[in-house]
Amino acid sequence: MLSVYQTAVEYHMYHTLGIILIGVVINVRPGPSLMRWAAAIKLVRSPIVSIFQVSVTYAG
Repeated sequence: MLSVYQTAVEYHMYHTLGIILIGVVINVRPGPSLMRWAAAIKLVRSPIVSIFQVSVTYAG
């Protein structure tokens, strides 16, 4: 059970780093709309994945 929790925490870290990276890129190069779509998808997808990971962890 601890290994599943550790994997979930690692995924949270990767999602957070991805969101930060997308935010930095958008601030440096505000032009490409494709990056804005990537940011929107990432921001919508991250909580969904997090909820799924927590439910899998507790379902055990």
